[in-house]
Amino acid sequence: LVDSVQPYNWTGFYVGGQLGGISGTNASASRYSSPWWSADIYSSAAMSSLTGGIHAGYRWQFGNVVTGLEASYNLASLESRWTDNWSYTKSIKRTWDADIMGELGYAVDRFKISAIGGAAVTKFSVNEDVYGYGAESASVIRWAPRVGVRMEYALTQKVIAGLQLDHTRWGTISHYNSS
Repeated sequence: LVDSVQPYNWTGFYVGGQLGGISGTNASASRYSSPWWSADIYSSAAMSSLTGGIHAGYRWQFGNVVTGLEASYNLASLESRWTDNWSYTKSIKRTWDADIMGELGYAVDRFKISAIGGAAVTKFSVNEDVYGYGAESASVIRWAPRVGVRMEYALTQKVIAGLQLDHTRWGTISHYNSS
């Protein structure tokens, strides 16, 4: 008798964890004004952090085509602080995000590459400390589209390792200051 090796099947429910890195750029534009003058201040700051979280989903495989849905929740300590030319100290912080993503991929036995896309949500905390005049702060919940690519390899029937690169553009948080 000859043992035949069955190709890996990506169909089914899965749950797991992820660990990675996150980076971004915070660009700031502020308008300061009074009845007699106004000024626009522009600045930017890079930010990066480790990130980690949990995910769960379900996949269906039809021949070599794999499709699925996944939800994830991630923690990070992403923060940038800067001081503009007017001695206003500003910061923006994000500590979590979550998403719901669809997947469309192509599998060759234990290897799979997929396009992913969906919706992401996070909370930004924005602070502005005006030297000698006190501080203002606000929190904003923001939804945004998330797209990317994912490559995975099934090490065993139950353990999968992968690499995912995705992009989310959170948009603009408006802040107006009046003296």
